[in-house]
Amino acid sequence: MNYRVTSFAIGSRAIQFQAKHNAAILKYQEQISSGVKLQRPSDDPIAFRQVTSLTSRLTELAADQQSLSSAKSVLSASVVQIQDFGSIISQAKGLAQQGIQALDNNEREALALEVDGLFNQLKDISQATFDAAFIYGGTRSDHTPFSFGEPTSDGGPLSVTYHGSENNSRAYVGEAVSVDTYYSGQEVFSNPDRGETIVFGNTGVKSGQGTDTLIGRAELQITHDTTEYLGGSGLLPGTDSQSLDTIIADVGTYSISIADTSGDGSAGTISFNGGPPVDYTNTDTNLQITGSSGELVYVDASAITPGFNGTVDVRATGNLSVDGGASQTPIDFSADQIVTDSHSGRFAILDTSDVNSVGTNSLEFPGTSDAFQLLHGLAIDLRNERGLSNGDLTDSLDRRLGELDAMSDHAYSILGEQSTSLSTLENLNYRLEDLEISVQTQLADVQATDIPEAILKMENSSALLQYTYAVTAQISSLGLLDFLR
Repeated sequence: MNYRVTSFAIGSRAIQFQAKHNAAILKYQEQISSGVKLQRPSDDPIAFRQVTSLTSRLTELAADQQSLSSAKSVLSASVVQIQDFGSIISQAKGLAQQGIQALDNNEREALALEVDGLFNQLKDISQATFDAAFIYGGTRSDHTPFSFGEPTSDGGPLSVTYHGSENNSRAYVGEAVSVDTYYSGQEVFSNPDRGETIVFGNTGVKSGQGTDTLIGRAELQITHDTTEYLGGSGLLPGTDSQSLDTIIADVGTYSISIADTSGDGSAGTISFNGGPPVDYTNTDTNLQITGSSGELVYVDASAITPGFNGTVDVRATGNLSVDGGASQTPIDFSADQIVTDSHSGRFAILDTSDVNSVGTNSLEFPGTSDAFQLLHGLAIDLRNERGLSNGDLTDSLDRRLGELDAMSDHAYSILGEQSTSLSTLENLNYRLEDLEISVQTQLADVQATDIPEAILKMENSSALLQYTYAVTAQISSLGLLDFLR
């Protein structure tokens, strides 16, 4: 059986082929003009999936580049500040050395003024910002990291309060690399390396065993409380004994000798600890007696035992304070007595077994001061505000110099750490740039139009379109006899 093809069928097929070839021509024209081979997923589903994956990778690399650039900027700003920090400490070391060699107070005062200037510069560094964030606030970079106040007690260290975080803020680049960016100011400006506590003074107090928690410096006040005369002599403390006696000691350190020359206790002599004898009568209720080393006691001779002639032991109690008298700790004459600062809760462990007099001692806790307290303490020493002897002042300045050396090493250690992080980021940046170029190349290979190939295909589609037109025209021009044939 012969089938006859209708004109409608021929026309439909002609339209279909024309649309197909026109679409192909338009597609290749679009590829050539845009340079992009894949315009929609249907163009090549497998290749389009590759393009999507590579584009996502480029986005990830761009985000890593942004994180890396931000971290580099913060670290670069911090490195500049740490360099200035190290320079300030180096200048302070030079001033401390000059202070040791200074000949008079005027020269030291001039040096102290220079230290004051360095201190103010260091405060500015500690409050440095980058992009409106405090560089040394750690993970709390939106808070002012430090505040400063006067010492909480006489002779104490400068009050420095850190409001930032103890933890460094970290920047993450990709999944494998992280670096510290916003550093904790507590880490940067402190160098905890506690040394042995040093005690200045002539009261008999010494450093005890154990680890103190007081930092910087403190003033230890030793005050008298009670005096007791043992041995049944009848001698009593005078009316000014509590406030004016200068002795403090357990039994065995001091003694007092009484000679009742009247035989009935009404008159005689009293000598204290080898000092000159002092005449007394039983009407004396506040008699001053001086010891061989200038110690003072005030006695009441109104009740001396009649006929007493001899020597008796003396016990004198007292109190300790490291917070300007805000709290008092009774002296227990032990080798390891704890004295606490009621303001800070920190304490010192002292050997009070040989305490022998009232007075004020200066305590130093080497290696516990932060950079601010070091400079503040150096200025105080240069002005000799603690009234130290020339020898003690020289020793104190020498210790400040040692602490400044340690702080300088610490500053440059932080600088080295940050410089290493910058170097790591720089190398990573090169790696990211290489990866970005590689991904872009792969993306171009998959997505970019092969111009010669596209032109050839477009010309082929155009030729097929022309052929379709020609065939359709020829078929459409058949006569009736040709059609019936």
